[in-house]
Amino acid sequence: MLKLERYEKVYKENSSLIAEVEITIVEWKYFVILKEFQKGDRRWFNFPTGMKEERDGERKFIPLTGFRDKEVSERFLKAVRVEVDKYLEKHKAAPKDYYDKEREKQWEEESKKQRNEEVPF
Repeated sequence: MLKLERYEKVYKENSSLIAEVEITIVEWKYFVILKEFQKGDRRWFNFPTGMKEERDGERKFIPLTGFRDKEVSERFLKAVRVEVDKYLEKHKAAPKDYYDKEREKQWEEESKKQRNEEVPF
């Protein structure tokens, strides 16, 4: 069972990052913070990454956590997507695909309210 602990909108200019999501895998008492991205009609989640600098100076993003089995990872991320979409529907919200100050204010208020809510998976 998954539990959505937090869904917080993020605005970074010229970035496809739209939200940060904290999910708990209840049976394991394990939590992970995922990033949600959107570019056009495409939306996706990423596990946490860190930056590693190669000897030649090139910077690479490397995963800090995740599932080694690709199928398990895909099923997990699909389950997260379903639950996030349920949350967004419940709160009459939509993922952010452009910046709008009024809309951002509304998201901030919703995020504050949601922090004390539990959403079972």
